[in-house]
Amino acid sequence: MKLLVLVTALAVSSANSALGVSGPWDSYIQSPTSRVIFPEDIYGSSGNVTLSESNSLAATLSGNGSTVTFDFGRQISGVVTVQFGAATTSGSQLGVAFTESKRYIGITSDRATGPLLDGTLYAPGEPRSTYTFGREFGRGGFRYLTVSTSSDSGVVQVTSISTHFTAAPSTKDDKLRDYSGYFYSDDDLLNRIWYAGAYTVQLCGISASEARASPPEITAGWANNATIENVSAEAEIFVDGAKRDRTPWPGDYGVATLSKVVSLNGDNLLSLRNALVSVIAIQDAKTGEFPYAGTPLGLGYQEAGTNSDTYHLWTIIAVADYTILTADKTLLTEVWDQVHRGFEFTLAKVDTADSLLNVTDLNDWGRVGQGGKNTAANSLLYHALVMYVQLADEFGWSGLIFNGKKFEEIASDLKYAVNTKLWDAAAGFFRDNTTALGAEFYPQDGNVLAVHFNVTDSPERATIISQSLSTRWNEFGAVSPEALGSISPFMTSLEIDAHLRANPGNATLAMEIMRRQWSYMLNNFSNSTTIEAYYYTGELKYPFYEAVEKNLGSYISHAHAWSTGPTASLTLHIGGLNPLSEAGKTWEFVPHAAGANIGRLQTGYTLATGDFSVEWATKNEDSFFSANITTPQDTTGSISVPTFGKSLDSIEISINGNTIWLNGTSSGSGFGVTSGLNDFVTVSKVLKGGSFTILAKEVGTSFATYC
Repeated sequence: MKLLVLVTALAVSSANSALGVSGPWDSYIQSPTSRVIFPEDIYGSSGNVTLSESNSLAATLSGNGSTVTFDFGRQISGVVTVQFGAATTSGSQLGVAFTESKRYIGITSDRATGPLLDGTLYAPGEPRSTYTFGREFGRGGFRYLTVSTSSDSGVVQVTSISTHFTAAPSTKDDKLRDYSGYFYSDDDLLNRIWYAGAYTVQLCGISASEARASPPEITAGWANNATIENVSAEAEIFVDGAKRDRTPWPGDYGVATLSKVVSLNGDNLLSLRNALVSVIAIQDAKTGEFPYAGTPLGLGYQEAGTNSDTYHLWTIIAVADYTILTADKTLLTEVWDQVHRGFEFTLAKVDTADSLLNVTDLNDWGRVGQGGKNTAANSLLYHALVMYVQLADEFGWSGLIFNGKKFEEIASDLKYAVNTKLWDAAAGFFRDNTTALGAEFYPQDGNVLAVHFNVTDSPERATIISQSLSTRWNEFGAVSPEALGSISPFMTSLEIDAHLRANPGNATLAMEIMRRQWSYMLNNFSNSTTIEAYYYTGELKYPFYEAVEKNLGSYISHAHAWSTGPTASLTLHIGGLNPLSEAGKTWEFVPHAAGANIGRLQTGYTLATGDFSVEWATKNEDSFFSANITTPQDTTGSISVPTFGKSLDSIEISINGNTIWLNGTSSGSGFGVTSGLNDFVTVSKVLKGGSFTILAKEVGTSFATYC
């Protein structure tokens, strides 16, 4: 009777679980137990080195060029302290260098500042002394730390080396592992992927006074003492990457925001709010354009005329996402004039002859050839318009209009134009833009965003794009032609969501690329975090950077929040419990269980309205579906139950013991209108939140049949 036991276990587990408590997922959490972190091992040594027999992490170095490399076992962030033993020669120096990847282990650090070489830090050695580097030299991201000697005279005895963890500064020191969300399944790889994303998000929370310094503020080496402006110096800011750029980049939030929501939302996205405030504050007062990036980098970009129509739109979208996910209306109220001015800036670029946005500020996420009447940019504008129409209702605004035309009309005309002027039926893709060259180029970003933001004019077209995108995968992931052959986890994060939206009853493609690409990333680049990008050959190479300087593999960030999309997708779409408005005031349960190749899953997260949790199980994806979901009481939603392709008249479904579907028709349930399609049977009106036990089986059978 294994199945009956499993169903009972689901109910008991769901009833007893609470967000933030221990569970079987604890072993996947990468966060340290305290802010003082010691290496796990010595990775290697060279030259005249004597390793201690009594202390596996102690070593004595002498002679020029001797090295010891310590391995912290995972990516970390922080300020290093060295303890010197009695045998240390007075006046000696110990070189210290950092790297995220073992490929760049050496006496100099990997690259974090772009045009400058990071070089080596030096700790003065004295017998029985301790040296802690200044806060400005808190390394944003590294796994390997190499110490070295550079003199033939003297001895350096290292008795201890440690790092004070500086990420997530607003988190209490003993609460670093207390995530507000969780995920666990019977697939070890998926658990690793989810928690790598969560830990990456955590590493990307920094103090506003510890951003990356860049030229001309520094002329050599590196430092993390620049200021993210227009917020308090103590504020935590959600930035792009741990090592670099340590700066708010609006486009990144198109992925990173949801990853933070489902994993580390104890602050109700306050660190995102701080980041957005800092970006909006430096809006161009003359044009209304938002900056390509926030401070400290953004002002330099503005002075150089380095602007971006797409990242401008991502800023507008990020403000809307924040508002919807937090139910905090104060931010949008405070910055509405700037956002409205931002809309005017973009809508003035829409060609009234064909209703398409014409991109003139060409910088973007790492692609080439942005510009003109571009599918990706128009998809972003469409989504921004639709989101603010929704928010206008919530805020009680009378209507949003530009040049006498309602936002709804602008969005509708734009969607029609994209589908009539940019679609290539023979290719099964949207073209990049309307130029002759663009008509022969089919980008990943434009096609992904068109599906992701519901710009396609039919479900069939979305499915065609999904299938076409899958033909571009290689053994390492989803190749992006517009990024010169890069594999971009940022864009693939959005592609995963596009596959799920295009194939609501079949998660096969989404899960295949997730497992393939993120498995390669974790196993080859970082066992603990998500990398920024790599090359279609699997190499640590990013053409976006190589165009500036060759051999910049060490510059690639190994903890980049824009690459964490699976963390959100696994919880919100595979788990299936998704907030729709006002921090989950309305929600939907649409589990993408079919094709996921998962037998059992549990996940949950916290929003301002309360805790959301789900646990579901299947048997062979054709026998049964059992789920328990919990939502806050003062909410409403809908519940969809997957059919796994079975005939609707062969399924019996109950919620909390009440039959809602039998013999192909709705049964009196007390939950509202129930309807069936090929992929799901849906109860469209659940008028009050709470706990719901959902069982689905074949008509005329009991669960014992499947034991």
